[in-house]
Amino acid sequence: MTVNSFSTEAQTIAVGLVSDAIKQSYIPLFDKLKELESHTPDEETSSKIDIVKIRLDVLFKVEMNLLIKIQEEYTSLGQNPGDTMNKARKNYDSQFRLDAAQLVVDQSDSVRQACESMGVSKSSMDNWVRPLNQERRGETPKASALSADQHKIQELEKRIWQI
Repeated sequence: MTVNSFSTEAQTIAVGLVSDAIKQSYIPLFDKLKELESHTPDEETSSKIDIVKIRLDVLFKVEMNLLIKIQEEYTSLGQNPGDTMNKARKNYDSQFRLDAAQLVVDQSDSVRQACESMGVSKSSMDNWVRPLNQERRGETPKASALSADQHKIQELEKRIWQI
């Protein structure tokens, strides 16, 4: 399973777990290193110290490579870890939403193509296409209307419910 298939929260937890697991491997190696360094230095002890240091170095490199790979996955998604909570929510005006939805409904573009050409997420596009399709079938959409006529109908229905 790739990083792309996880939510941001799950990715953060995964990074922490990987890091914790590797750190758990460090502890016994550090203990072994302290023990070896406490002995009188001889050729055998020196060799063992070198082996432990190499293992520590390898663990450190593995951890760094994993964290770099996760960072690259985020970057390929256009995100950086931690940025997701700080991103301002984009607001699109009703004309932009209508034009984007019409690419899918009227011009038979795929949702993916329309998303790429308009620079919006698939979920946003789906949220705009669904009410437009409902409007075209003569139904009043449950979500905010895209067309001016449907918007006016929703306003009138809202007033009726208030009366």
